[in-house]
Amino acid sequence: MEQMLFLVPVVGLLGLLFAVILRQQVVKEDPGTDKMREIADAIAEGANAFLASEYRILVVFVAVLFFVIGFGTRNWITAGCFLVGSGFSTMAGYLGMNAAIRADGAPAYSMCATVLGAVINLVLDPIAIFVLHKGVGGAAAATVIGQAASCLMTALYFRRPRSFTFSRESFRLRAGVTRRIGQLGISSFITQVAIVVIISVANHMIVRYGPQSVYGADIPLSAVGIVMKVFGIVIAFSVGIAVGGQPIAGFNYGAGHFDRLFSTYRHVLLANVAVGAVATLLFQCCPQAIVRLFGNESDLYNQYAHLCFRIYLGGILLCCIQKASSIFLQSIGKPVKSTALSLARDVVFLVPGVVVLAHFYGVTGMLWAAPIADVLALALTAVLVGGECRAMRRQMAPPPILVSAEAAE
Repeated sequence: MEQMLFLVPVVGLLGLLFAVILRQQVVKEDPGTDKMREIADAIAEGANAFLASEYRILVVFVAVLFFVIGFGTRNWITAGCFLVGSGFSTMAGYLGMNAAIRADGAPAYSMCATVLGAVINLVLDPIAIFVLHKGVGGAAAATVIGQAASCLMTALYFRRPRSFTFSRESFRLRAGVTRRIGQLGISSFITQVAIVVIISVANHMIVRYGPQSVYGADIPLSAVGIVMKVFGIVIAFSVGIAVGGQPIAGFNYGAGHFDRLFSTYRHVLLANVAVGAVATLLFQCCPQAIVRLFGNESDLYNQYAHLCFRIYLGGILLCCIQKASSIFLQSIGKPVKSTALSLARDVVFLVPGVVVLAHFYGVTGMLWAAPIADVLALALTAVLVGGECRAMRRQMAPPPILVSAEAAE
């Protein structure tokens, strides 16, 4: 097996070669009309300011984690792998600047650059783990190679960008721009952090009340962990669809084309309803098939896992609508309402619900906190989004025609 180690760099190099070929094909595409290029320039300026601010903070964060992993595990090789992987990931984001690439009129290139790293990682992971028997270390190496491929592909794009160039001014921090970006981005940040908070609170309740149930603490901990992973996958689809419609919604809102804005929102909602409906059918009709993907366990474990999928994820369709609506509010420049909606479902409704229901009804009862939170969050979504839509419709209404008394006579 040691002789097969050459497969890892070979596949990585093939991926990089594919990136170069793909770049040449995508860059040849038509950049669009003058108006599209004008819009792209404006978005690219915002992307420059955002990334300059983001990576100043990210460098400090990565450095701290490097030392935490090194001193915590006393394995500086692991820490070094983390540092190298973070470096390639950072370079892919900064040099590639997928947001700027999309703004530059090349969304297909941005998508390919992102997908390339994931595909290489998916190919190399089983080779490193099952063929070469390198375990977690091999999977880490596969991840780094995939990130390096994405980094190279995105870096190649900036040899000849279509509508912007880098300068010293691009890296200057602007307080106003940074504050505005922070206001618009806080909703997505809360969505990601809330998942960690929910898992932490749920685990604490399980450890506390699990031993009082027939399932104990270990079974609910494992089952809830699986459910949260699956939940994250579904929400990733939902958020991805909503983010895809975000620039269209933002442009039409700014241009006053509210009819197009409503059409975009409807399409985003329909796509999210489709994702939520498919997920609901899978969770309600065949949860065992999903559970088996993570291994075969005891009957008691399967019983609790089924409850988790059918109860905790019972309102996943409503959750998809709420997440998409939060991003919609974000795209039309309503950061306060978007943040409130993100906080409502995950922090205001769900976390207290888990604590209260676990106290009274144990590890089974706490599962109902999620669908209850989904219903309450959907009601709040209807209020907030409905208010914005009514305000925009009033702006669309033609002004009343005033007729003088003389003319009426």
